[in-house]
Amino acid sequence: MSRRNSDRVRRLAAAMPLAVLACAGAARAQSVARTAQEFGLTGTWAIDCGKPASRDNIQVTYAAEGNELILARDGGGDARDSLLIRSARLLAPDLIETVERNRDMPLKDAAATEMTVVLRKTGGKIRIWKTTAAGMTLVDEGKVVGTGTTGLAMAKCK
Repeated sequence: MSRRNSDRVRRLAAAMPLAVLACAGAARAQSVARTAQEFGLTGTWAIDCGKPASRDNIQVTYAAEGNELILARDGGGDARDSLLIRSARLLAPDLIETVERNRDMPLKDAAATEMTVVLRKTGGKIRIWKTTAAGMTLVDEGKVVGTGTTGLAMAKCK
């Protein structure tokens, strides 16, 4: 093998791990978006689609943004934030589990801000079925732990 070919092979070998990581990241993101679409999650959801976003009518939008799936929450006024959906998997035809974290939090703090959320879809509406964060269950079987309050169902607006 000539010196020039040998140099090319070394450069290709050095670049391969980066290419594999890039492809794996893109495949994971596509898989998250594909899973959300398969469940019918992408789009905007609200308690009442005919009313504007407010603290009593929070609107959530699940959308692909580049290679990421983003959950944007709008509670009216300046009550807005967005979460990165790191993973999504179907647990059953009516259940999807997502792992999400605040997009504005530094990556080193991500584990402290991650939540695992299971959504249940019934009659075309979704409701939070289970939420865990920092090892604590916050919502279980659709009810807020500690108060027993049932979470409100959201309809797909668009």
